Amino acid sequence: MSGPWYECQGPDAAYVRKHQLERYKRQLNADTTFTDSMITEIIEKVIPDGTTGFGSYRGYAAFGLDDKLKSQIEAEIEIKRSELNHRRRMSNTFTTIQFMPGGSGYVETKNHFDNIVSEIKTNSYETISAPEETRNEQEREAE
Repeated sequence: MSGPWYECQGPDAAYVRKHQLERYKRQLNADTTFTDSMITEIIEKVIPDGTTGFGSYRGYAAFGLDDKLKSQIEAEIEIKRSELNHRRRMSNTFTTIQFMPGGSGYVETKNHFDNIVSEIKTNSYETISAPEETRNEQEREAE
């Protein structure tokens, strides 16, 4: 073929993955639950090494990624987003159940608090002195 290099040569999988990572990082920037490694994992799953057929550099720049691959990436992102939301909801539900009265977290926290209160009641407040009070008493005794 003759013509400019950008019409004769095409991007490889690494180039396309890097470009798509930057694109989806900007797109998912507002969604704080996604990390770069999650996006990279999804893109590597859809566009593994050795994948070809992206067209020429000019065609890729003009038309972007094939609609089939783009829809696969977006479907994987939606699946990951739903997994993260489900995990967060389950965590919130578990915490609510655990710390409601009678739950294991509630009982453990209540027992810990009761133990601290009983230790304070057994120790006299008179035996506990603040460092300022101790220093003032020592200064008075020295005078």
